[in-house]
Amino acid sequence: MTSARIRLDVLVLVALLSVGGAVGCGGSSGGKAAPRREALKSPSQIIADAAAALGHVRSFHLDGTGEDLRGGRIILSGDFGIPGRLHLTLAQGSGTIEIILVGGYGYLKANRAFWVAQGTQPKVVAFLADRWVKAAAASMPGMSEFTTWTNPATIGHCLVEKHLGTVSVAGSDTFAGQPVVILSDHGDLPGSTRGRLYVATTGPALPLRVVETGTKRPGGTPDRLCNETQISPSTTKAGDLRLSRYNQPVSITAPAGALDLKALAGK
Repeated sequence: MTSARIRLDVLVLVALLSVGGAVGCGGSSGGKAAPRREALKSPSQIIADAAAALGHVRSFHLDGTGEDLRGGRIILSGDFGIPGRLHLTLAQGSGTIEIILVGGYGYLKANRAFWVAQGTQPKVVAFLADRWVKAAAASMPGMSEFTTWTNPATIGHCLVEKHLGTVSVAGSDTFAGQPVVILSDHGDLPGSTRGRLYVATTGPALPLRVVETGTKRPGGTPDRLCNETQISPSTTKAGDLRLSRYNQPVSITAPAGALDLKALAGK
């Protein structure tokens, strides 16, 4: 049996999370307290503070929605455990996929609609639908990027600093009961996306929310620190992502009985 072609570009989570940062709301968090006058800093310094604050986080919960030009509404939810663990579920149209990263392996379980959308051969679809499969995370396009989001040394850069356009301060507000400064990414440079990033102005300068308001601008250079091998085109036209449950305990374990894609490849 030939192993299925795992193309994680369907995980528009990658596109959603590249709108200038991971997003979130609420919860306590690690790291040193940020100055209360965060809103008075330059956009570049606020982004640097947010990246640094993320480097001290041990866990968080993610919820998000999006709109894609091809597949319609996107719904995602999951937990990140730092270092090296995540558990995500994503639904787009009739396709659903569950993803676990632990111990350097990526585990996937997807329904029939997901595999069909990937152009998988019918016999392979019948075999893999609703079953856990695994492979080394480094060998799976897209999954290796997830590892950088669970690494304290890279999470800040890869979630809030890469592929930015011109960024300006759009004002201050309150989100989820917390005062925030809102940054606007104009999406005017290759690989950037129009959107707004909400950053806490009291306590650690953590990202609290990101709202995507346009499609990603074509072009750009892959960020090797974030394990990017190419800049994939994006058809995501809108997104709203939020973090919560900072530093609360999360339990993420490998599913039992997962099929090893490397072993299946030679059959």
